[in-house]
Amino acid sequence: MYLKKITTLKNIGKFHKGGVTGGEYTKYTLFFAGNGRGKTTICAILRSFQLNDPLFINERQTLGESQEPEIQLLIDTGTARFAKKAWDRTCTDFHIFDAHFISENVHGGEQIGTDHRRNYYRIMVGAQGIALATKLDELDAQLTAINTDIATERKALQQHIPKGFDLEGFLSLKHDNDIDIKITTSEVTLKAAEQSVNIATRKNLDLISLPTLPENFDVLLSKTLEDVSAEAEKRVKAQIEQHEFHVNGEKWLAEGISHIRNEACPFCGQKIINNGLIEAYRDYFSEEYAAYKVQLTALV
Repeated sequence: MYLKKITTLKNIGKFHKGGVTGGEYTKYTLFFAGNGRGKTTICAILRSFQLNDPLFINERQTLGESQEPEIQLLIDTGTARFAKKAWDRTCTDFHIFDAHFISENVHGGEQIGTDHRRNYYRIMVGAQGIALATKLDELDAQLTAINTDIATERKALQQHIPKGFDLEGFLSLKHDNDIDIKITTSEVTLKAAEQSVNIATRKNLDLISLPTLPENFDVLLSKTLEDVSAEAEKRVKAQIEQHEFHVNGEKWLAEGISHIRNEACPFCGQKIINNGLIEAYRDYFSEEYAAYKVQLTALV
């Protein structure tokens, strides 16, 4: 594919309206003009057509013009038109060797760096190679971004992982259905271990000496008051129950019986002659009962 003629140029750079005069171009066509007359603008138009990039044209819109740029090219396969900020067709077979090309690919400056070498490489591999190299750069940039995200997330996760583990080791741990029981057991063991020092420093338990029972203990406990009548015992217990005198009741009654003088009650002063209850007290709290109580008290 080759350019036969530029038929229309409107509102771009120096070209307000019109085109390039003359007939169709031959194999070698020379454009001659002074500085600032539009040669670079024509190269920008052709590069926009080659790369299908409207920016090369839109950034050169004629100052003071409200209408958008409009361009039409005559090529060997028909026409190509630029309107409303877009081409209706493109051609990657165009090759433009201008100052822009020299700046990006040839001129190395005083020092040759990585970017220059990459540009030289693109000259050698051609348009298809450039597309592949561009795709490779995009994939490399995506990979770098992904690795950066992974490193950031890894650092955030590491803060929540127990000491002694790295992320891979923690993720490789298998699920344990008995983990709660094991944690509880370990906590109990740990608590016991923490108390081991206190336990080790505590005073040993003192030996307790059990008292020795008297030789006649069994005999004394087996004694009964056979001389106390069942009727007297019944009346004494009934009296204690009636007055709710369960605690120290017998002791209190026995003490009172011992203080009877002149057959008069030591509490109310009334005569107690022929008083059946008092007789029951005397019968129940006999001398044998008193002796038996003394023997029990001696055991304490």
